[in-house]
Amino acid sequence: MTRVFSFVALLAVAMFAVAQAPTDRAGWVKEIEAALEAEKDAEAVALVRKAAKALPDEAGFRSVAEWFEAHGEKRIKDKGYEAGLAVAERALKVLPDNEKATMRVWRSKLYRFWSQELLDKKDVAGSFKVLSGAYKLYPEDPHVHIGVAYHAQEALAIAEGKSVDALIAEYQALLKEFPKVDDIPRRGHRQAAIAIQKLVDAEKFKDALQAVDRYAPLYSKPEHRVDMTSIAYDGWALHLAAKKQYEAALEKYVEGLKALPDHPRLRNNAAAIVDEWSAPARAEKKWDEAIRIYSVGLKYFPNERYLQDRKAYCEEMKKGDKEK
Repeated sequence: MTRVFSFVALLAVAMFAVAQAPTDRAGWVKEIEAALEAEKDAEAVALVRKAAKALPDEAGFRSVAEWFEAHGEKRIKDKGYEAGLAVAERALKVLPDNEKATMRVWRSKLYRFWSQELLDKKDVAGSFKVLSGAYKLYPEDPHVHIGVAYHAQEALAIAEGKSVDALIAEYQALLKEFPKVDDIPRRGHRQAAIAIQKLVDAEKFKDALQAVDRYAPLYSKPEHRVDMTSIAYDGWALHLAAKKQYEAALEKYVEGLKALPDHPRLRNNAAAIVDEWSAPARAEKKWDEAIRIYSVGLKYFPNERYLQDRKAYCEEMKKGDKEK
């Protein structure tokens, strides 16, 4: 009799449970959201799985992580990013292994979005603090590294607008705080290049050359100084060529090549300027003028094979025209 009673009792409990289970999507959503709000995370995981079985055609119940993300986004709106990050940590304690990677990516994105919002407000120190916290917790996380790299780009640009000293100080602070983020040296080099290019664009060529030394603390490789020097000389020469001061431009390339022997950009652009100079003469088949121009180019660069060949071509064309 006792066994019959127990069976009946268990059956009644089971029937009650079935009766209490949600019967539609809205019902399941309400149950899952209530469990998450109460921080009953294991229960929320179980509810999502049950909902997936009860409503197999509903794509919204296939990922448990997405429910935690949605809950986290709500917490962020109400209480800020720290509350959202707390949800991510809660989720990682109960999620199945195949969904933990998704949650880690979302967690990293939160740090990046938080940093971005602060940078938009020019709060460099606040962004630095957020990413420093993330980096200390997850120093190998590639998404955190991406966030740090973007912060470095923006922070260095803001600092450069203040002074070169401020820029260098910001760069050194980044290197110290994030030693494993390889992109920081590249950002430093890039910022130096931008600053020197600005001086070139402003036609402050001597200042640009002097700035090569001032920005030296941002160079992580010897070739970076070479790059900066070539930007200054090349920009100066191209500016002169744009004014059709071709010989002055060639003189500037000669000067640059004394500082940077056999630099490919300077050599190639010097030859290109001679071509540009001679183009109108060649177009009008004024071969004597074209030959004269290439001869001037060879005066500055006597061993430049390209110029020798172009001069020889013009001489051949002149000869052909005479024979017609």
